[in-house]
Amino acid sequence: LSISHDRIGDVQRAQGNLTAALESYQASLDIRRKLAALDTGNARWQHDLSISHDRIGNVQTAQGNLTAALESYQASLNIRRKLVAVDTGNAGWQRDLSISYEKIGNVQTAQGNLIAALESYQASLDISRKLVALDTGNAGWQRDLSVSHSNIGDVQRAQGNLTAALESYQASLDISRKLVALDTGNTGWQRDLSVSHNNIGDVQTAQGNLTVALESYQATLDILQKLAAVDTGNAGGQRDLSISHDRIGDVQLVQGNLIAALESYQASLNIRRKLAAVDTGNARWQRDLSVSHNQIGDVQRAQGNLTAALKNYQVSLNVRQKLTALDTGNAGWQRDLSVSHSNIGDVQRAQGNLTAALESYQASLNIARKLAALDTGNARWQHDLFVSHDRIGDVQRAQGNLTAALESYQASLDIVQKLAALDIGNAGWQRDLIVSFYKLAQIETSRGNKTQAITHYQAALAISTKLLKHDRTNAVWANFKRVLHSAVVLLQKNKNKPRR
Repeated sequence: LSISHDRIGDVQRAQGNLTAALESYQASLDIRRKLAALDTGNARWQHDLSISHDRIGNVQTAQGNLTAALESYQASLNIRRKLVAVDTGNAGWQRDLSISYEKIGNVQTAQGNLIAALESYQASLDISRKLVALDTGNAGWQRDLSVSHSNIGDVQRAQGNLTAALESYQASLDISRKLVALDTGNTGWQRDLSVSHNNIGDVQTAQGNLTVALESYQATLDILQKLAAVDTGNAGGQRDLSISHDRIGDVQLVQGNLIAALESYQASLNIRRKLAAVDTGNARWQRDLSVSHNQIGDVQRAQGNLTAALKNYQVSLNVRQKLTALDTGNAGWQRDLSVSHSNIGDVQRAQGNLTAALESYQASLNIARKLAALDTGNARWQHDLFVSHDRIGDVQRAQGNLTAALESYQASLDIVQKLAALDIGNAGWQRDLIVSFYKLAQIETSRGNKTQAITHYQAALAISTKLLKHDRTNAVWANFKRVLHSAVVLLQKNKNKPRR
C-alpha cells in the first residue's frame, strides 16, 4: 500500500501538483513508520522509511519550504547513518548516505548557508571517493563522484571563488569524458558531459571570458542536438536542448549581439511551444514557455522595443498567473509571478510611467514578502525581497520622493546586511551591499546630509577594498573602489560649503 501511495505521489509531482503529492507521500510515510516501529531491527523497513523522508523532502524543496525540507532530509540521514554503522561494508547504504549529504547540501545552498553546504558536499564526495577506490570499474560510483565535484563547484562559484569552481567542474568533466569513452551510446553519460561543459561555461561567463564560454555552451548544444536527433520523441532531451539555446542566448545578450540572442531565445521558444502543445496540462513545460517569453522580452527591452517587450512580459505573466492558480502552495511559481511583475515594472519605468511601475513593483514586493515570511532562512527569497525594496526606492527617487526612497533603500540595506553576514565569501551579496550603501549615500547627498553620505560611501569603500585584496585582478571591485574613493574625496572637500 505504501508503494502505491508513492507511485501516485510520483505522478502528482510530475504534473506539478505538489500539494497532492505531499499528501500521497505522507500517507506512505505513515505506513512505513508503523512498520518500522513494529521491528526496529528490520533494516529494509528502516531503509524504506528513509526513502519516504527523502520524497517528502523533495516536494518541500520544490515548494520552497526549505526549513521543513532540511528536517526531512536530516531524518533520512539519521536513519542511514545508523544503517551504515550496523554494516560498514554495505556499499548500497554507503551510497544512500552520500545522497543524503548531497540533498542536505542542496538545501543549505538554497538557504545561502554556503559554508555548511560545502561541508555536506565534501562529506558526500569523501564517501564517493571511497566507493570508487573499492571498485574503479563501477561506472555508477564514478558518476556519483562526478556529481559531487560538480556540487562543490556550484558552491565555490556562489562564493565567488571562480578559480576553484573551474577546477571542480573540470574534475567532473574529466570523469564524464572517461565514462562517455567507455560507452559512446550511453545517452545518460552524454547528457552528463553536456552538463559539465555547461557548468564550465557558467564560470567562464562569470569571469568575463565570453568567447570561451560560448565555445563551452556550443559544446553542450552539439551533444544535445545529437541526442535529440537519436530520439526525436524524447521530451526531456528536447527540453535540455531548449535550455542550451537559452545559455547561448544569455552570452550573446551580454556581448551585445542582440540579433543573435533573439534567434537563440526564439529557437528555445519554438521547442517549448511544441512541447506545451503536446501536453497542455504539463505545468513544467508551461513554466518553461513563460521563461522563453521573459527572455525574448529582455532582448526587446535591450533593443529599445519596449512595446514588444511589454507584450512578451505580459504573456509570461498570464502563464504564471494560471500556474499559481493551479497550486497556490507552489512557492516556485509564486516567485516566478513576482519576477514577472518586476519585469513589467522595469518596462513601465523605462517608458516613464512611474505610477504604473510602482504598482507592478509593489505587486512583486507583496509576493516576495509572503515567501520570505514562509521561510526566513531561505536566502534566495530574502534576496528577492531586497531587490523589490531596491526597485521601489529607485522609482520613488525618480518621483522626487526622497523620504520614501530613503526608507525603501534602508529596508533593502537591512536585508542584504543580514545576508552578507551569513556568508562573507558570497561575492554577489557583498556587491549588493556596496550598491545599497552607494544609493543611500546619493539620497543623503540630495537631502544635504553630507556627513551621513560620507559615512555610507566609506562603508561601501571598505567593502570594495576588502574584495579587491581578495581578488586583485577583479576589474569590477577596482572600479567600485575608484568611484567610491572619488565620491568620498569630493564630499569631504565640499562638506562645509553651504547648499545653493
